[in-house]
Amino acid sequence: MALADFQALDDREKFLTDPSVATSLLRNADDFVIAAMGDYLDILQTRTGEDFGALRRLVENSLMFQDQQPHLVMRRLFAPFFANKAIDQWQGCVDEAVAIGLEHLAQASDPDLIGDFVRPALMSFMTRFIGCAPDATDQLYDSMRRVNSVVSHPLLSLSELRRINAACEYILEKVEQDEPAGDQHPPSFKRFLKENSGPGSSIEIQHAQAAFVLVSGITMAQSLGLALYGLLRRPKETWQQVAQPGWVDDNLDQLFSSYPSALTMVRVPTRDTEIGGCPFHKGVPAVVDVASCNNALRDSRGEHARLGLLSFGAGAHKCPGEALSRMVFKSALTALARRFPNLCLHVDRAQFQVSPMMHALLALPCERDGQSVQVTARLVDIKSLEAARNVVNRDADFMPPAMETHLKALGERVDLDLDPAITIARNAMFFMSGERHAVLRRVVAGHLGNNRLDRWQPRIETAIDAGLAQLAQAQVPDLIRDFADPVFHGSTQDMLGIAPRDSARFNELAPVLQDVLEPWLPLRELRRLQGVFTELLDTMEIPEGAANPSLLQVMAEQEMPDFTLRDKKALVLVLYGASFNLAHTLGNMAHWVLTQSSDGSGDPADPVWIDQNFEQLMSICASPKYIYRMARNAGTVDGVPVAKNDTLRLQLLSINRGTAVGNLAFGHGLHRCVGAALSRRVLKSALPRLFQRFPDITLLPQQQRYFAMSQTVAMSALPCRISRTAQNQENT
Repeated sequence: MALADFQALDDREKFLTDPSVATSLLRNADDFVIAAMGDYLDILQTRTGEDFGALRRLVENSLMFQDQQPHLVMRRLFAPFFANKAIDQWQGCVDEAVAIGLEHLAQASDPDLIGDFVRPALMSFMTRFIGCAPDATDQLYDSMRRVNSVVSHPLLSLSELRRINAACEYILEKVEQDEPAGDQHPPSFKRFLKENSGPGSSIEIQHAQAAFVLVSGITMAQSLGLALYGLLRRPKETWQQVAQPGWVDDNLDQLFSSYPSALTMVRVPTRDTEIGGCPFHKGVPAVVDVASCNNALRDSRGEHARLGLLSFGAGAHKCPGEALSRMVFKSALTALARRFPNLCLHVDRAQFQVSPMMHALLALPCERDGQSVQVTARLVDIKSLEAARNVVNRDADFMPPAMETHLKALGERVDLDLDPAITIARNAMFFMSGERHAVLRRVVAGHLGNNRLDRWQPRIETAIDAGLAQLAQAQVPDLIRDFADPVFHGSTQDMLGIAPRDSARFNELAPVLQDVLEPWLPLRELRRLQGVFTELLDTMEIPEGAANPSLLQVMAEQEMPDFTLRDKKALVLVLYGASFNLAHTLGNMAHWVLTQSSDGSGDPADPVWIDQNFEQLMSICASPKYIYRMARNAGTVDGVPVAKNDTLRLQLLSINRGTAVGNLAFGHGLHRCVGAALSRRVLKSALPRLFQRFPDITLLPQQQRYFAMSQTVAMSALPCRISRTAQNQENT
């Protein structure tokens, strides 16, 4: 088949989302077949002279690519080994492998749930299951992952097929080696094949069949990684429940339906036919949307009760490893939640492999526990909520980083003019304390306090309207570029008094303002930052004639001793830089809501639901990563010795996890975020209106992208799909 025949994979509007139609299609092995991988290899070999011998061996002995009688014969051969009763014998081996993974994770210096738990657990088990010698390197795992990518697209490029063939050669070499010595029980799959294959089965065929099953094991790792990503992004109470006896058993179908590694399944009609009124044309691939079908099954409330979830497929090609996957999930998830009850994810550092047909995690960095720790000689990470609240509430003992003093001393030491950077520090409220800080809090609260924001609500609604319109009109909609950013700009610039002479240049430079959130920047970064800051200050003007005076206008007209006009402009710029967190948090919230399983528990289009769950959303989705304080005196914080002037970095990832009430997303005490009321108002207004306007909005699977920012969880892109109906309504 020509590559053009698979353009259906690029048109999600044509994907099958009705589980009844999809299941009937998958069960109809006479009229719908899997794309013939062998035929494609024949064409390439004829045209290029390439030898894909190793890959061909696996394809010819793979249940995934066989049809009709050969598939039936192999399936019957495998059936006794993968029967529930036979798989039960492997429980002890699965538990041992999971224990090995837990120890790897416990010893990791920079823990990653994929590399330090899923991979070692999987490889420990699968090599024993198949009958291979353990692999001391990652090469076998990497080879399995690469070979499994044959399911990423029906027709892969020549260069990728070369790499896959080389990986097949390595896997076959490992499988062909003798089993480890000793009486192995239960017997391995290789031994099972040797004792049960018919007379027409050569040892080469058996090894290829074993290699296929070994490669298939990677899908367990992929689904397990996705389940961990999903579970650990839920409230902490969910992870605590995972550790309880029976929870995984009771929720296993929901987990499999919510986190399948397969995004789509492709079948090719052998003739013109029809299922449930839906026509299918000979040779035109039909694409089953696995996630949408599973969602429909969960939402149907019994309408499709006779149907099973599609995560393992259906019909003749249903995955025979379901019982084993269930065993691995039960053992791995429960043991991990019990051993590490305080696991947290660095969601912005997660790495995905995504194709039209599958997705998987390549890396899932995490915080292993909630233990505060000394990071460097002068830096301590605080990770417990109790300790963090104690720090932020004791201003007499813990002060903001003394950046103005630090920069003056640094400038003298290196003989460099750091006056622009000093201007930043002097007017950044998160680096202030004492009377100067108190004066500014009163002035800003008088403008941005909750009781002062009603007059700005029409401006906020106008900004949301503009974002919704831009999102609806976008050719390739993106929730960051086309919604979160316009809402942020429209809600904050007029209110603060951002009226530059060159708006385009200002908007280009302004994101750099976010870097002022990090104290103790290297000298080269200070030079860069103060250059940008000077240019931004020089382009700022005081807005005039507005119905509602901006913060800058109000301050410019007030007598404020010790504050020059440049200081006032600097304060507004710093506040604007900090306000980028509004856009980032809005994007994070939209992403979180759209990636949660549909269970009927809430409606994000309902402002009441958003209001009732807002603190939970903030604890999970707020973009700031840290709050900084300096110890005024030596002492101990959360069991960690602290010297005078040591920096305490309050790690919000661990502190806020599961803290619906009393989280520190906006800080606390004297240095609670002065923009908290504005952020709450915008977020509570924008989020329900997004889902009211676009009730059928969906994300492109794992296409989110993050800025490489040290202080903030911030998406740079969040591509989505909007129904054609919604777009047509907007155009009308």
